[in-house]
Amino acid sequence: MNTFKPNDKVVCINARPQSFGVRSEDVPHVKLPNGFIEKDAVYCVREVVNLRTGDGLFIVGPQVFLYGRPVPWNGLRFRKVEQKKQRKKRKAKKAVPVKVEN
Repeated sequence: MNTFKPNDKVVCINARPQSFGVRSEDVPHVKLPNGFIEKDAVYCVREVVNLRTGDGLFIVGPQVFLYGRPVPWNGLRFRKVEQKKQRKKRKAKKAVPVKVEN
C-alpha cells in the first residue's frame, strides 16, 4: 500500500472511467475541466486526504468537481514513482604522468 505525501511524483496505473466510483444519478454533475487522468502519465501530488478507501489525492493537472466542489482522485489509481536508491558517483580519472625520453 502506498502512503502518499505532498510533492510526491506518482504514476497513473488505472485510468478506466468505469471504475470512477460515482453513483449513476451523480454522473451528470461530475465535471472534468482539465480532462481525465491518463494511464502511465506522471503527476505531482498537491494534497493528500483520508477517504474510506484509503488516500485521496489532489494532483497538479486533471481535477474532478462534483456539484461544483473539488474532490480527490482515489489513491488506488496511482503508485509512487520509484526513485533511484543510489546515484552513481562519477570520479574524475587522475591524470597519469607521461615520461618523455630525450
